[in-house]
Amino acid sequence: MRVISIIFLLFVAISAHAKFIEHNAAAKKILIADDSNNLQLQIDYSKGCKISQVIIKGKNTISPTGVYTSIKTGNTVFTSLESKAPVEVSVKKNRLELGNLVFGEGQMGVKESWIFTTAGKQISWKIRRQYLQNGKLDNMAMPVWTFSGLSVWKGGILNTGGMVWCKYLVNKDDTYGVHTDGVTFW
Repeated sequence: MRVISIIFLLFVAISAHAKFIEHNAAAKKILIADDSNNLQLQIDYSKGCKISQVIIKGKNTISPTGVYTSIKTGNTVFTSLESKAPVEVSVKKNRLELGNLVFGEGQMGVKESWIFTTAGKQISWKIRRQYLQNGKLDNMAMPVWTFSGLSVWKGGILNTGGMVWCKYLVNKDDTYGVHTDGVTFW
């Protein structure tokens, strides 16, 4: 009887786990979903690390470039799209960590960990960055979001209290850049 109970508990745990985080190690892709499956993130760590899709209610909102981090030194931009070291993956219940993302060179390199946690209808993403040398950064992005089009969102409220109205971003080269710790789009 004990063996059957343990197998049943393991089956239930695997089923609950698969609902939120699905790891395809052969393809080096991970799908994370909220409990309603209305928000899904597809992460590709085949060469480095990027969020290749952000699917909201069945529609991908991200361009093929995806979502990634970067640094710029001088005229050179280094990104998480190509890591100098193999990405390490750890999945525990509703938590995913991608570590050992190493990029940059010469006078400035970084090592990052991306931590995703699912909770109800939310997926939180923390980026931990370690600077490997003392050096000068000319720019950095934590992260860069490239949406599939200008009409994806109507607007956004920044955690700093500001707003962005996407209707004013009508031409291909129109951009909006801001440093904030959070934004809510609609």
